[in-house]
Amino acid sequence: MINYLTLIIIDLIAGFGLVAYFLAIGLDTERGKGLAAAFAGVGLLNLVLGLALTLTWPLPGSYNIAFGEPAAMFGIVFLFAALALARGWDLYPVTLLAFFFGLYVLIAAWGIYSLEMTRSPLVNAINYVLAGAMAVLAPLGWKRRENPTLIRAGVVLAAVTALSWFIVFYGTLLGHLQANLPS
Repeated sequence: MINYLTLIIIDLIAGFGLVAYFLAIGLDTERGKGLAAAFAGVGLLNLVLGLALTLTWPLPGSYNIAFGEPAAMFGIVFLFAALALARGWDLYPVTLLAFFFGLYVLIAAWGIYSLEMTRSPLVNAINYVLAGAMAVLAPLGWKRRENPTLIRAGVVLAAVTALSWFIVFYGTLLGHLQANLPS
């Protein structure tokens, strides 16, 4: 079975790290211009891998939906954020896109938990809730970007989200490496 979930997850971690850094520099689009290429790299990788999962179904059943579609959406948001940063455009329309994709991710979190998908459905559902909450809160965060308390809370949420995904990444990578050892 072809399985590149670990690559998707480490890319998510990189993405949330970029978001934490962008928030930490105060959502300064001029300073953020330098992050455009990094945002594009993260977005392109997740879009390609997410579409591959969604279109080819290498995983069992609905796992392709639960993992592929959110990855593709994450990729789209990051690619458009990269474009907006590079061009100096307002990021608010990108945050609106993130909002709607975040709703999808929150519903997927419930599905992962209630259908007991994965070996750790609660942990994975929590990760989806963290990522979905960041996306749903993005428009509010952008509109209130002058509020230092809100920005600090966003940095903490992005960092916690990255760390939480790293915990899953660690176990998943070791599990995949062990499962694919030659006999």
